[in-house]
Amino acid sequence: MKIGSWVPVGALIVQALLLGTSALLSGCGEAGAATSEDSYPLTPSPYRLSNKEPSVPVTPQGQTAIAGILRSCFGEPERPFLPGLQAADNLNPKIKPDDIRDGWRGFISGKSSMPGSPQRSDGNPVVRGRQLFRQHCVHCHGYYGGGDGPTANFLMPKPRDFRRGLFKFVSTDAKNYNRPTHDDLRRTIAQGIPGTMMPAFGPREGIPEIGIVAGFAGPEGFDVDAVAWYVQVVAMRGELEKKLVEALKQNNNDLFADDDLVPNAIDGVLSAWDGKRTVGQIVKPTAPRPPRTAKAIEESVKKGEQLYRTKEAQCVTCHGKTGKGDGESAFKDESKRDKDDWGEPIRPANLTLGVYRGGRRPIDLFRRVKSGVEGVMPGFGGTLTDDQIWNLVDYVQSLALESKPEK
Repeated sequence: MKIGSWVPVGALIVQALLLGTSALLSGCGEAGAATSEDSYPLTPSPYRLSNKEPSVPVTPQGQTAIAGILRSCFGEPERPFLPGLQAADNLNPKIKPDDIRDGWRGFISGKSSMPGSPQRSDGNPVVRGRQLFRQHCVHCHGYYGGGDGPTANFLMPKPRDFRRGLFKFVSTDAKNYNRPTHDDLRRTIAQGIPGTMMPAFGPREGIPEIGIVAGFAGPEGFDVDAVAWYVQVVAMRGELEKKLVEALKQNNNDLFADDDLVPNAIDGVLSAWDGKRTVGQIVKPTAPRPPRTAKAIEESVKKGEQLYRTKEAQCVTCHGKTGKGDGESAFKDESKRDKDDWGEPIRPANLTLGVYRGGRRPIDLFRRVKSGVEGVMPGFGGTLTDDQIWNLVDYVQSLALESKPEK
């Protein structure tokens, strides 16, 4: 079924209603201050799908349709929810993509009233996560999670824009754009990102089940788990928004040109972020790390150093001959450097400092080498064996240690 034309007057009314009832989400535009305490800004027009693609104009009617669909799927800023969250299944509303499509199609065409907000509970951990995010995170990440808080312009690297749905430091296979697991998000929040202004929010007692040791001094009462769920909501909303804009682009600004467009977009995002799926994509070594004896470590480091300098590994090009981040790519003019997926110049890490943003555990370094870093560094799992990757891990650790790599 296809709607022949939009209703201009209805579209104007819809925008006014939605702005007044807090239904709007921004994807890659400027967030700024909230128009009210519980409202998202409209999808910007033109919308930038990525830093490598031309922007896409979005009509007012398209903005209205996208805003409504996002509200039906994820709620409003101060009362969000996460469909399919098994940890709080009884507190999250069930959504039906076909019903969401039909409700907003009917409203846009003037044939039915505006769909109401799904029923949800304020006891939902996602709501608690939003409250903590607003208290501790907005000054960097922004009110809507767009990486545009009041301190953002003074920081390097820039705070993450969660709405893009892209995360650098994950345990899943980055080259296949697998989303982070819930534990990946928890770990980053708990331990922070060394070498950046992202502090550690972990509890003093640590979180042993995900490798977070005791000793962090996060704010009293900070719930790492709840904030991780909320960050996932922001990321999923942004990803769905992008899919809806892509659907508009391909269907002459009509989201309802085909019955499957909206349901497929919703189902695609929910499926990609399904906890069972992401856990199933965790990168696991197929070979054990070399034994932690002095002789075995010395041999592994030598092999790693040889690999580091080969064309297969390509480490020298970016990280330099001695690992100081001074390879030939580091000396390019700032305007000529390759950009990451957030539009920022890529700056190779100085491996001799022993500061590993994605975590300093050997398994963290293994995953960075094997599957890469989303939007920044390619993975070498298709070029190097797991034994060779372990050798590189030992060599990289040796660059920053006066003694041997940590056991």
